[in-house]
Amino acid sequence: MINDIVDFSSIQHDRIRRLCDDVNAAARSDKQRLFDELADLVNSHEASDRKIVHPSVVDHTTGGGADAVACMVEAGGILREVSELQRLGTGDITFDARFANLHQALLDHMAHEESAEFPRLRRYVPVQRLHAMVSEAHDVQTMR
Repeated sequence: MINDIVDFSSIQHDRIRRLCDDVNAAARSDKQRLFDELADLVNSHEASDRKIVHPSVVDHTTGGGADAVACMVEAGGILREVSELQRLGTGDITFDARFANLHQALLDHMAHEESAEFPRLRRYVPVQRLHAMVSEAHDVQTMR
């Protein structure tokens, strides 16, 4: 159940993890479709993080600015690699090795958000604001 932006983001993180596993296990015939689904989710998720989550961590928490900036830098690298892998396609000879690196970067990035940003959001941001952020994140993801 989605109660606030932390729940919303956590659900998306779980879906990203599952899609990464699905891409790894997929037959060639399904790999591109699954990667495209993953790429779309990562792009949507990071758009709402950039517009909603990270600014809230910077503006409303104590000591969260450095973590938010680090998460934004990580996300930038992830988005560049997702874009490059989309350009190359799953049939490229380098795809699997590059995807393995992307998968690890995603796992590390999500763990960073979950351990550094999410607890700060829950501690410092009023519950009503955390609830409102879900609607804002939906809007950002729909409008991108």
